[in-house]
Amino acid sequence: MTELNEAQQQAYYLLHHTDNKEVHMVTGVGVGKTFMLGMASLPFLSIPNARVLICAPTVPMMKTATLPGIESAWAQMGLRPDVDYVINKQMKGVKPYSRIGSENVITFRWGSYGVLTSLDNYNTVNGSEWDAIVCDETRDIRNFEFALGRLRARLRGQTFKRLGLTHKILTATTPPDNVKYYLELKEASQTESNRIAIVQAESYVNKHNLPDGYIEQLEATLDPQTFKREVLAHLITAQSSIYAYAFTRKVHVGEFNEFANLPVYVSIDFNVSPMTCVYSQHTPDRKTIRIIGEERLINSDVSELCQRISTRYPNHHRLIFTGDASGRNRTAHQKGMTNWKLIKGYLKLSDGQIRLLSANPHSTDYIVLLNSLLSKHGDIQISNQCKYLIQDLELVQRGDGAEKKPPDNLTGHLFDCLEYYLWTFHRQFLDRFAKMGKFADV
Repeated sequence: MTELNEAQQQAYYLLHHTDNKEVHMVTGVGVGKTFMLGMASLPFLSIPNARVLICAPTVPMMKTATLPGIESAWAQMGLRPDVDYVINKQMKGVKPYSRIGSENVITFRWGSYGVLTSLDNYNTVNGSEWDAIVCDETRDIRNFEFALGRLRARLRGQTFKRLGLTHKILTATTPPDNVKYYLELKEASQTESNRIAIVQAESYVNKHNLPDGYIEQLEATLDPQTFKREVLAHLITAQSSIYAYAFTRKVHVGEFNEFANLPVYVSIDFNVSPMTCVYSQHTPDRKTIRIIGEERLINSDVSELCQRISTRYPNHHRLIFTGDASGRNRTAHQKGMTNWKLIKGYLKLSDGQIRLLSANPHSTDYIVLLNSLLSKHGDIQISNQCKYLIQDLELVQRGDGAEKKPPDNLTGHLFDCLEYYLWTFHRQFLDRFAKMGKFADV
């Protein structure tokens, strides 16, 4: 067998050499959780007629992370695609999984089947019966407690029942934002009758397989709370009452001059009241970040915001815009026009002066970027003239799902402007983290 690290060995033993019904891995990044799903699923899939459900939170994650990681493990065990198994097609001489097709089915030459599914819709498992289930990155599954209940109810495959084998579930994840249910699972694992096991492991157990300095770089980059969860696998809640929990006026607010020779980045959040933007600058190496000003207009529109921007910066060639991606879709004053098209027309901007993402960032991703920058960047300052942005940073709270919870309708919009700027131009601060599957372009 391919050599497994300590955490993988423990999970493999608890799954295949004890009577546990469930094994849940909760580890730091880079431990090899998805690879382990591939290794651990093989003994199940080696049994003719076995049916194994392979889950990921979403279809994109299945395509880009879960299935490639599992196939990598199978390759190290000598399995050959299109020889030992096929995906999405019938294998010659093997009874098809279903008479209506082989979509999302992995068929092995000895007649076992792995079925790929995403759990963004729990109904995909209704009516099914499985001998074993493996599930990747469960923290990204909406309401994992409910999803696991659904999976447990379908764990009654006929092949294992006929052979007298125990039906089993293996899940793997880094700590979720709300760890309440995992703490309940951990407590349940202390009682033998529950037949549940928890494997916790720090990223250090797989350090020999990670790039040199990878964990050290994460410690230097991530805010302390995130490091404890993402690297040390501590089951501590990510729910701080304040969203920007690493922000303090003493450290992050100051008085300074603009850089006359650098571009000004204008980040906009589209609301009728208030309509907002923040002005920012950063050096080419991004080692210095300055939030230099703000606009907050009550009962306003795009044209008035553009007038404010023009008054402050008559030379529009200096300006680079980003902001709310949904501004592409909203109809503004004229039929067929969007807010971004209106801004481009009012200010006579070139295409290169507007930098938009395909979608706004997920709150769970942005909260790590924001607090890591505030905690570890070293030279990020907000002008003391940004009265409302500073207020937002101190008042906006965090919901259970990491969403922003402002205290009223007027608060939080400048916070959003800062979010769009940092997400568009400074995600590379977490590049080493991104290489482990975090913060891919949305």
